[in-house]
Amino acid sequence: MDTRESIDLRMICYFPDHTPNTCPEIGTVPTDEECAQLLATKVIIRMAGMVHLNIGKWPGHKTEWVVERVRDGGADGLEEVIQNAVADEEGVFELSDKSDTFRNMVASVLRENNRFEKTLKQSISQIKDW
Repeated sequence: MDTRESIDLRMICYFPDHTPNTCPEIGTVPTDEECAQLLATKVIIRMAGMVHLNIGKWPGHKTEWVVERVRDGGADGLEEVIQNAVADEEGVFELSDKSDTFRNMVASVLRENNRFEKTLKQSISQIKDW
């Protein structure tokens, strides 16, 4: 009877002097501010996708709620949307297990630039029925 033998080889090549150096520095940990920036970007992208395409974990009535708040609620409506997003009761934005301090950092990032508001308004403007 023939027996089959195989060898599984796995390796990582590390070239510390290569230019450009694409390897992250060992021991580098992103700051809370950097993490908040990244998660704020995820919130923007996911919410815009859910509003425009009505996809994701949110039920349809939640998408309608976001559209109404952004379209008709002005600054107060946008703030409601931000607070709801960072509360993340559905776990859609990967914030549900984060501390209140960190969630507040993400909310601040969403407030401080107009990208969140502009992206949502652009997504809403592309919905034909609204």
